[in-house]
Amino acid sequence: MTISDTFKIAVEGLYTNKSRSLLTVLGIVIGITSIILMMSIGQGAEALIIGEISGLGAETIVIRPGKEPTGPSDLGETLFADSLTAKDIAALQRKSNVPHLIGLTPALIVPGGVSYEGETFSPSILGISGEFFADAFNVYPSSGVLYTEGDIRQNASVAVIGTRVVEKLFSTSDPLGEYIKIKDRKFRVIGVFPKKGQVAFFNIDQLVIIPYTTA
Repeated sequence: MTISDTFKIAVEGLYTNKSRSLLTVLGIVIGITSIILMMSIGQGAEALIIGEISGLGAETIVIRPGKEPTGPSDLGETLFADSLTAKDIAALQRKSNVPHLIGLTPALIVPGGVSYEGETFSPSILGISGEFFADAFNVYPSSGVLYTEGDIRQNASVAVIGTRVVEKLFSTSDPLGEYIKIKDRKFRVIGVFPKKGQVAFFNIDQLVIIPYTTA
């Protein structure tokens, strides 16, 4: 049997069994399309995660609460640890423990929203060192100032906010010097970040930062 005969028989078979041929082709197309989509989604997610992490810089380490479990008895304590302590911070600041440390800040995520004269918004609220945050993410207030280490030591009620927060709470008015409310506590707005969008794990436009001691 020649190649032309084989081809002729194949074509006749496809023509004779139209429905079966159509379903077979459809299955192949769907299968190939699914594989391409899954690979594209996987590569996109990988690129997103790498982009988020690289935004922090290659010399930045994030330390989360918890410890390496030594057995079943302390597994629960490891899983449900919810806070680092001042003692942990002091230990990390000692040069004998971390000799090449350049900077360090505690960071706390504060759940809830913010309000101003009847307007409410749910941004990301972060308790952190203002100077450390600005240096780490290369974002500084376009108007106003950052709070200082003195504000942190005094548990000051001050905040720096993003442009989206300004739009939602203040519309076109100047937010500097005004007081927003977070969990029934008033915070004076002392700075506004420029429109920046997503930087590492944060959308700067929808962010409110306050001293970590106050948080």
